[in-house]
Amino acid sequence: MHYYLALTSKCNLLCKYCYGKSCDDYSTLDEENSDYDYSLPPKINFDLTELINYAKQDKNFTLTFYGGEPLLQIDLILEMMEKVPAKEFMMQTNAILLHRLPTQNVNKLSTILCSIDGTLEHTNERRGDRVYERVLKNVKFVRKNGFSGELIARMTVDETSDIFENVKHLIEIPEFSAVHWQLDAGFWESDYEQRDFENWVKNSYNPKITKLIDWWISEMKENGKVHRIYPFIGVFESILTGEKSPMKCGAGHSCLGIQTDGKVVACPITAGFKPLYMGDIRESSLEDVKAARINPDGFCNSCEIKDICGGRCLYWNKSNLWPEKGRKEICSTIFHLVESLNTKKQEILKLIEEGKIKREDFDYPKYNGCEIIP
Repeated sequence: MHYYLALTSKCNLLCKYCYGKSCDDYSTLDEENSDYDYSLPPKINFDLTELINYAKQDKNFTLTFYGGEPLLQIDLILEMMEKVPAKEFMMQTNAILLHRLPTQNVNKLSTILCSIDGTLEHTNERRGDRVYERVLKNVKFVRKNGFSGELIARMTVDETSDIFENVKHLIEIPEFSAVHWQLDAGFWESDYEQRDFENWVKNSYNPKITKLIDWWISEMKENGKVHRIYPFIGVFESILTGEKSPMKCGAGHSCLGIQTDGKVVACPITAGFKPLYMGDIRESSLEDVKAARINPDGFCNSCEIKDICGGRCLYWNKSNLWPEKGRKEICSTIFHLVESLNTKKQEILKLIEEGKIKREDFDYPKYNGCEIIP
């Protein structure tokens, strides 16, 4: 099993789509009639031995350091990497403090997911002054010092984003081995009426996804290169194999979260969302947690592309924070992605047959923190 451990709820950035919207949602909350627990401690309140004992039950225990910003707890990371019997360690970080983690520990990580939203101008506008420069400096630093694992540029995408320009920019930075993005859509209750999401999807996002797919395939033809753009790789793998995919990110079944209070949750982004609680590291066995598997329901179960999509996002499915119209707008992006890649199946198969690319170029490690479906 893969676990995202929230070391702290604190962060050293004030990104517009995260900090700003959380403040807007918090101002309208009704704690007494809420599905959310707003009393989570700001950092872990369980003993490390309790995590170690839980980890010992699973020979494939994989631990991803998560937050907030995990690198605000470097001493704890060092202790955990020394004592927790994990098969692998990974990290999702804004990378601002990545240079402070000792090189020997950085190089023990199999994967680093680094938050960056595209070009210098776009990233700094959304995430803060000189964030782009500091991230790139630290990414280059860890590569220079021997980090050979997967370094994924993890984007947040909204109406301010040019998906073609920003993905292409990041995938061409040699230090990054892959790019992945998540649409900022359906995760906040208060933002839908303030946006024109539908117009952006129709006139910008979907057309530029088509343009990005065309560029992706041109790179295969001209350079024999299959860029690891995770939404494309993951969806096309399902198209190639015909696999019936569960939730592609692993939420609810293979990739879970551990909150600062020790509770095991179906998804790491669901901090305090009680409907997705699955157990507690201090009280539950591994088998208890596996038996508590949570699947998407409602509209996802009757969807014609469920076996490829898997349900997009478990938290989105269960929380229903946007109205039905907004939900359909989000789903339209997934249908477009799947249909656009499906039309390219024969073209890509021909490139494989001709030896310009290899079938294994589309293989990818599952449950490494990439949602696959944006």
